[in-house]
Amino acid sequence: MCCGNSRSPRAQTTSFQPVAPTATSVRSTSYVAYFQYTGRTALAVIGPSGARYRFAEPGARLSVDLRDRAALAAVPGLVQVRGL
Repeated sequence: MCCGNSRSPRAQTTSFQPVAPTATSVRSTSYVAYFQYTGRTALAVIGPSGARYRFAEPGARLSVDLRDRAALAAVPGLVQVRGL
């Protein structure tokens, strides 16, 4: 019974189903912008997407959802940079 002869041909075929994007794949470099904080203390910002960003100290860099890029660019003390 272990030889696999009782399996139908349909059960042996493999089909590929599309996979929904995960949080990790959505956060790839093509979906984020990077910002550096140039202020003097810590800064917390909530973007239009609802994401919360906390720059813990001057010079801190974070990746930011592209939907929030324009709003964060308008915040004094935040500068868009090329990478972390």
